[in-house]
Order: sequence, then C-alpha cells, then structure tokens
Amino acid sequence: AQIYYQEALDIYRALATKNSEAYNPDLASTLNNLGLLLSNNNETKQAQIYYQEALDIYRALATKNSEAYNPDLALTLNNLAVLYYLINNRKEAEQAYKEAFAIREILAKNNPSAYEIDYAQTLTFGILCLGKDPKDIQQIKVTLQKHPNNSQAIALLERIKSWEEENPNACQEGM
Repeated sequence: AQIYYQEALDIYRALATKNSEAYNPDLASTLNNLGLLLSNNNETKQAQIYYQEALDIYRALATKNSEAYNPDLALTLNNLAVLYYLINNRKEAEQAYKEAFAIREILAKNNPSAYEIDYAQTLTFGILCLGKDPKDIQQIKVTLQKHPNNSQAIALLERIKSWEEENPNACQEGM
C-alpha cells in the first residue's frame, strides 16, 4: 500500500504545483493517509513529517473554507496527537489533542449525526491516553451505542470496556 500512496503523493504534488486550489485537498488527504500508514508501521519520523505537511495544507484550506476542511484538519490533528503520544511526546500530544477536541466538539454540536463518533473518539483518546477526567465516559458510551453497526463506534466501545476493566475506580473518581 505504501508504494501506491507514494505514487499518488508524487502525482498530487505535481498537480498541486500547477493548480493548488484544485489539488491541495487531495494532496493533504494523501499525506494524512500515508502518515497513518507509516505511523502504524512504526515509521514515526516520516509519519510526523507527512502529518505536519498535511496539517499545514489543511490549516490554509480551513482558513478559506472552515466548514469544508475543519473535519479534515481535526482528523489530522487527532492522528498527530496519537503519534506524539506513541513516541512519548506528551506536550505535543496535548497540544494537538486540545485543538482536535475543540474543532470536533463544535462539529458534533452543529451536526451530531455526522461528527459525534469522531468527537467521542477524540474525547476517549484524551481520557484513556492523556489522563483527562473520565466523567464523560458514560455519555460517550451512550453516544457510541446509538451506532451499533459502525465499526469505529464498536472498536471504541471495546477500548472503553477494556480500560474500565483495568481501571475499575477511574470513572467513579472522575465524577
């Protein structure tokens, strides 16, 4: 898969140099996807480079059209937060998390059916990985249970269940 992403990246880079307005969204998406693939393969340095480049493009795009590009900006920030967490860069993980959280919170309030799972994902990452207050765990579970056929919701519910089994008092302590 990496070879094909790299090939697509080369093509989108060439196209974006000729018409950035038309091809920067595809370039940023490819960079983010390649970053995710490399992150999953523990190639964290190169993943970080691709995420950062995608982030720069999405920031510029969101400045012009936040409604269209804030979801992608938040996704890249969330992916970057996870990467920073995995390489033990807590400060950068917190910073990327906070920005992703703020964007996804607004998106979920404005369009719950489209974005509440993404918001729940970011909130869950904050609780399970960054030690945020677990007071919202029950509401996250209720939200995710509304989507019994969504693989992302199912996976998040499983992670929460495992975390609760390992930390039985965490939810009571947070309330």
